[in-house]
Amino acid sequence: MRRFLSMRSFLFFSLLFFLVSRSEFYFGKNKVQSKRLHFQMIESPDFVIYFPSSAKRLAFFAKRVCEEQCDFLKRSLNVKVKDKVPVILYSSFSDFSETNVVLDLIEEGVGGFSEFLKRRVVVPFDGSYRRFERVLRHEVSHIFLSEFFSKRKGFSLFEVSAGIPFFVSEGFCEWAASRFLGSDDFSEFFLRDYVVNNRFSFEELMRDRSFLSYRLGETFFGFVSERYGEEKVFEFLKGVKRNGFAESFKSCFGKKEKSFFEDFSEYLKVKYLPLYSLSLRESLFTSVLPEKNVLFPVIAPKGDKVLFLLNGDDPALCLVDLSAGRIKRKRVFKGLRVLRRVFAMSSFPEEEIAVFLSRNGERVLEILSSDFRLKRRFVVGLDDCFEPSFSPDGREIVFCGVKDGGSDLYRIEVESGRVTRLTFDSFDEFSPSFSPDGETIFFARSNGRRMAICALGVKGWRVEERAGGFSFVSDPICLSSGEVLFISEGRQIFMMRNGEFFRTNLFSGFFNLSIGEGDKVCFSYYKKGGYRIGLCNLEVIKEILEPVSYRPEEVSLVSEEEGESGRPIGFSLSADFISGGLSFTPGFFSGYCLLALSDILGDHRFYLMTDLSGVIDFSNFYLSYWYLKERIDYNLTVYQFTDGFETSDLIYLWRERLLSPLVSYPISREKRVETGIMLLSSNTWVYEKRGEEFSLLDSYSSREFPYFLSYVFDDTKAGVFGPRKGERGRVSGEVSFWGRNYLTTYLDLRSYLNLFSDYILALRFFGIGSFGREPDSFSLGGEVCRGYDYYEFHDSTGNFLAQTQIEFRFPLIEEIKFGFPPVSFKGIGGRVFLDGAFLLGLKWRKIFGAGFGITVFVPPFPIRLDFSYPLSETEEKRWHFSLFLGEEF
Repeated sequence: MRRFLSMRSFLFFSLLFFLVSRSEFYFGKNKVQSKRLHFQMIESPDFVIYFPSSAKRLAFFAKRVCEEQCDFLKRSLNVKVKDKVPVILYSSFSDFSETNVVLDLIEEGVGGFSEFLKRRVVVPFDGSYRRFERVLRHEVSHIFLSEFFSKRKGFSLFEVSAGIPFFVSEGFCEWAASRFLGSDDFSEFFLRDYVVNNRFSFEELMRDRSFLSYRLGETFFGFVSERYGEEKVFEFLKGVKRNGFAESFKSCFGKKEKSFFEDFSEYLKVKYLPLYSLSLRESLFTSVLPEKNVLFPVIAPKGDKVLFLLNGDDPALCLVDLSAGRIKRKRVFKGLRVLRRVFAMSSFPEEEIAVFLSRNGERVLEILSSDFRLKRRFVVGLDDCFEPSFSPDGREIVFCGVKDGGSDLYRIEVESGRVTRLTFDSFDEFSPSFSPDGETIFFARSNGRRMAICALGVKGWRVEERAGGFSFVSDPICLSSGEVLFISEGRQIFMMRNGEFFRTNLFSGFFNLSIGEGDKVCFSYYKKGGYRIGLCNLEVIKEILEPVSYRPEEVSLVSEEEGESGRPIGFSLSADFISGGLSFTPGFFSGYCLLALSDILGDHRFYLMTDLSGVIDFSNFYLSYWYLKERIDYNLTVYQFTDGFETSDLIYLWRERLLSPLVSYPISREKRVETGIMLLSSNTWVYEKRGEEFSLLDSYSSREFPYFLSYVFDDTKAGVFGPRKGERGRVSGEVSFWGRNYLTTYLDLRSYLNLFSDYILALRFFGIGSFGREPDSFSLGGEVCRGYDYYEFHDSTGNFLAQTQIEFRFPLIEEIKFGFPPVSFKGIGGRVFLDGAFLLGLKWRKIFGAGFGITVFVPPFPIRLDFSYPLSETEEKRWHFSLFLGEEF
């Protein structure tokens, strides 16, 4: 038996299958549009800024920053983007995570992104204009760097494929942003820790695609600028563009690649290793737990417990008993932020925990008992909330709130849930805490460049600036003595006492300062690649404080000039992807087209795929439209699909036409319901072969009008080639109202066990059954069990089919390089598998197959190669080869 789908049709429908079977269609978590945003736009000479209508100030700030970064890059790189760059802004991370600009889920670690196909920049406001500006400059730099390298012959949008290392593209963009804002404090401590505890390796840097590449990449360009002058940065990039990465070192610096990186390694050692002696005094601290992925510790006012976030695949709140030195309580919360502190703890009048969570697109405050039982829940009504702090009596909570592109302080009453706004200015405000008497709220505020410590009286609600002019300030805490403890420059602990300032001078940087009864000071610090919880007495800190000269400087607002009002964005479509071809000879033509269109925000999406050959009636085409702007997603699909196979004496052809509207309602991020109807037309032709001729033996046709309903759940964690942990499932039913009378249901369940590291056991069960006077019939073959020809057992049919798959997946090859062509593939995965399929018809039949395979990522998607062998009786026992596009099941 031979299936005769043409190679063009095979490639075409492989791409079609990859598109329509991607996780966001068949499985996958949902983007829940919790509210409808109304966007406006303003224009500058080089940018079009799209923004929510309530965030006008944010838009004009972004306009100024983008033009400033653009002027620098155009002048330095001697490049100009042909069309205006779209910059899309969101007022909060919650709104940003719901964007349709890309269909992939956006996790919290994504601070913004550049989308290269349409050269769009997408950035959210997270409560800090300084961080917002840094991310904005970074992403704008990506657009210009992409345009710069696109002039290079053979350039691909995938920069690494074009021979440009990841650390170069990301490092330059970080450096270009830091040129205006200075280096981030955490970057310095990350590199200190890395250089002291690791041996710098050029080979590792070339392979790395993690946070390390951002930090070392930025430092690499800083080193070039410091030692050779800023103009050498751009000369180096031009050399990479002209001669390639390796050759650019000799032409630009007069050194070979290896020699240059030896100099860079020495630079890192000279800069950071002498500071290691400062770490000796850190033995004065007590480490609360051995874990190193603990974040945002908060000590209870009584000083007997510490509440913190344990980061991982499933972030959890943990409560550790200091007397026992172990975790007393642990609970995983859905909707828990992991990059900002969103919880606090009180000991009076009883132990309570406050935590901000995301629930159905809204920010809610949950008040919990010390054993994490829910006591009260309030909807806050803001775009984002973080850094809560209890009053000494436990009756109020002060916190930072984000609304319409601005950050202010808010207060909420624990019993009633009533929210009051405390500040009404354009400063960024954060890290609030009450004084011991509860009469004053101390907090930090920023104008985007400089920062200050401020105090807010709870009676007069008047803000007083206590000390200003810092490059960084966080966690100001007023002690009962009137002294103020806070974290500032160099991430060191500072103390303000009677107008004088003192600071620690230690190797590690400090984060998340809090203080409990008995002057117990709790904090987190970064060491050996992770955050740890430290604990010590206040007197210990005072003993290692050193005086520092400081001249106060008032922190004033930098006004943003607002010009024209925003305009409605209108509606227009542009191509996300397009490819096609056409050939013609007398009496015959063939062609294909792949086209994806969307609007600027990605709310309207069109997919068109055709594979024309000879006669339109036997050509393939697929047209689909998605409307994604609301919580409910709407779809309309039309397609025609033709296929066939042949045996030794017969040829089977069939054609299927479909018109189907669909509605998808997301219950939550993990669950959704889909429903729709289908107008389905099917034709089948059977031809008998007689030598070189063939004649029509039989034909069938049917018209159907089925209704379907599906329930989908998915809580998997994504890996490189597919899910690596969790479960997903789909249960569906389909009943016909016209034509054939049948009811068909199916169940698709998949489970993924992360045994250790990247070793995964993947399990799948699929079962389908059809009932009624004219039920669907199924057959066995390679389409349900690897190791056999497709439709090999087509003569045996049944109304019930079950399929099982067991795969053990593992890392196979770290990297493989070819001399010619000069390409390399990294992270090649391997697997062994066992398949089984079971058919119930007039008689019971089962088949089994086993084999092995590899998966390699070739942008833009993984390619899977399987080699399978039949374990059951078949006409010809031989190895079968299969090629698949897309992620593993």
